[in-house]
Amino acid sequence: MNDPPPLPPPPPTTANALNNPTGVASERGHGTASGPDPSGAAAWFAAAAELGHAPSMGRLGQLHRRKLVPPLCEPACSGDGGSVDRCGSVDGGGGGSDAEALRWLTRGAALGDAASAAGLALLHARGLCGAAPDDAKALALWRTAAEKGHADAMCNLGTCYAHGIGGLAPSPAEAVAWWEMAAAEGHPTALRELARHRREAEEGSVV
Repeated sequence: MNDPPPLPPPPPTTANALNNPTGVASERGHGTASGPDPSGAAAWFAAAAELGHAPSMGRLGQLHRRKLVPPLCEPACSGDGGSVDRCGSVDGGGGGSDAEALRWLTRGAALGDAASAAGLALLHARGLCGAAPDDAKALALWRTAAEKGHADAMCNLGTCYAHGIGGLAPSPAEAVAWWEMAAAEGHPTALRELARHRREAEEGSVV
């Protein structure tokens, strides 16, 4: 008779929960035969986020934005050591809540997490998840994240300079500088933008 499968590990009990790679592994499907497990990842990130772990706040916010949180009630700390139920809305067949996406990305960004700031910038740039469309705010958030080395933010900041978004004066030189930094991190869009810029420069065009 086969032994039953092992039980999953308990939720993290410290704010620095990502020292245990379970949440990231579940999100990406590393070390599992069944592939990515958004449900497992969301549970780990939710527990860590409630304990004040800023990177987990950003990851949980992104799972909500992408509608990858299961459409079930998720446990959350009640503040007195107990738990309360927080239900995600259902959108297009997946779980997740726009309000939770905005809330967690805002909290993570306020605590200095670069990925949260970059994610929140996208919400303001596109008016997603209830965020007010605001190019200037998106620009400021992308700059904050880019200065901390976030590749997506570097690329988007370059695009803002290229097209004068968010009140910037267009600056091909600044655009190229940020795209080059993102490209050095292997960012595919930045690599394409640099290739396009060089091609247009050879043809006598501008960014």
